[in-house]
Amino acid sequence: MAFQKKYNTYLLAILAICFAGCKAGGNFPGMEYMPDMAHSKAVETYTPSPTVDNEVLFANGMSARLPVKGSIPRGYMPYHLKDTAEDYELAGSSVRNPFHDDREAVLKNGKKNFEIYCAVCHGKGGAGNGSLTSLGSGPYPPPPSYFKEGYLDMSEGKMFHSVHHGKNLMGSYASQLTQNERWEVITYIKSLQAKEAKSSQKLGSDEEALAYVLRTSAVSGGYVAPAEDEPESFLDALMSQKLEKGSTITLKNVFFNSGSFQLKPESFVELGKLVSILKNNPASKVEISGHTDSQGDANANLELSKNRAQAVMTYLVTNGVPKAALTSMGYGASVPVADNETEEGRARNRRTEFKVVE
Repeated sequence: MAFQKKYNTYLLAILAICFAGCKAGGNFPGMEYMPDMAHSKAVETYTPSPTVDNEVLFANGMSARLPVKGSIPRGYMPYHLKDTAEDYELAGSSVRNPFHDDREAVLKNGKKNFEIYCAVCHGKGGAGNGSLTSLGSGPYPPPPSYFKEGYLDMSEGKMFHSVHHGKNLMGSYASQLTQNERWEVITYIKSLQAKEAKSSQKLGSDEEALAYVLRTSAVSGGYVAPAEDEPESFLDALMSQKLEKGSTITLKNVFFNSGSFQLKPESFVELGKLVSILKNNPASKVEISGHTDSQGDANANLELSKNRAQAVMTYLVTNGVPKAALTSMGYGASVPVADNETEEGRARNRRTEFKVVE
């Protein structure tokens, strides 16, 4: 009997707790057993700490501690140019996009972040008709189309500077996007501009279209090095001379990443000089040749040399050199100019040349 009474008491207590807990509503959460296990108290970062048992969380009375002075987030990369008109122009001539290779992964990430952060104003296609603008369904003035004069030829350095610091009505995205993510977005924007250029300029391939867009960026201040910083070039002596049949010139400042045939932007100064030389010699015909060192698979090296020569030829044609005046050849490692047993020799053998054939 005593056991039954004790059992009934426990049962009634449990039922009472359940009944009280089920009456949750409004500002009353109901009764909970050890509520802190399920619902920790939320506090705003760096605000005065709530008092718990007459004590605060930290000695300074705040709800969180400030980072140690001088600490930076993991993976943080500083950007040295300030938000001034002078540094904006400097960004156009000195800040370079590191992502001209592995384009498939870069464009995939760039598109994702572009559609998250940029498309609401700029539109998914870059025409300035995003959902927040008056061209969409929103109240705000539309940003300029990426395909207007002045924006189609904007350098990637100026784009990066604008995304980092903000420009006009656009705020900074430095806190939302890492430095690499900002470059991926810019690479994706350039791909949108290349599609437009392919159509409007009647270019034959995606590679030609991208080269055209990057070339116009260079003309507007994207990649042209200051005169005092221009590297030495064999082409300087030919700028006002007539080309001689049979002469072969090494393009000292044409660069590719290892294993890639995508031209690096710093190559455009040298190639711009070659464009001028060939236009000054309209009767000449030249062969563009690619060469590699002997490291790696011979067939792969041969294919790479062909693709690099073709990339240079594509750039020249895009910039107004008649296609009929050009041929491209890849020789792999078959025509060395130095010993492939040394690093210095291999570096000399990895080269791009042009030969006057007529």
